[in-house]
Amino acid sequence: MTAIVFSSTYGSTERYARELAARVGASCITLDDATSQPPHRGPVVIVSPNYAGQFRGVDLARSVAHQGVPVAFAAVGMTPLSQARAKDQLLGVLECASIERFYLPGRLAYSEISRVHRAALWTLTKVLRAKTSLSVAEQELLDGYGKDISRIDFAELDPIEAWLQRASTAAR
Repeated sequence: MTAIVFSSTYGSTERYARELAARVGASCITLDDATSQPPHRGPVVIVSPNYAGQFRGVDLARSVAHQGVPVAFAAVGMTPLSQARAKDQLLGVLECASIERFYLPGRLAYSEISRVHRAALWTLTKVLRAKTSLSVAEQELLDGYGKDISRIDFAELDPIEAWLQRASTAAR
C-alpha cells in the first residue's frame, strides 16, 4: 500500500501530503508515526519542509529505499521552483540516486512563525542587505520579509502523482 509521510512545521507540507493522499487513495501519516511502524511495502512519498537546508525524513527515505521500496522525496520551500529544481539540493542530501526528488512551492506566514525563526530571518535579511549581488531567491526573501506569502499550488503535485502511478504499476 502506498504511504504519504509528512513532517510539517507550519502546515504547508501537511496540506500537500493530505491532498496527494486523497488524490491517490493512500494513507497519510506523520514522520514520527512512519518511523515507529513496520517496514513499508508499497511506494512511499515523503514530504518535508526545507528548513534552512535541512530536511526531515532523509533517514527514513534512505532506509526504505535500501529495502527496495520505491521512494520519492518532496521538499517544500520558498526558493523559486526553477532555481530549486536546477540546484537539486536533495540529490546530495539524500545520497541515494534511486530516490525520486520533487520540489514544491511553500508558504511563509510571518504572522505565525516562532520568535526563533523570525529572529533567524531578521538576521539573514541583514546579511543579505550587505551583499552587492543577490540571487533571485535572496531578492525574493528580502522583498517578502515581514509579509505572509503563500505559493502553495496543488497542480505541482501532478508529477508526483504520475510517479506514484508508475511506481505502483512497476511494483505489481
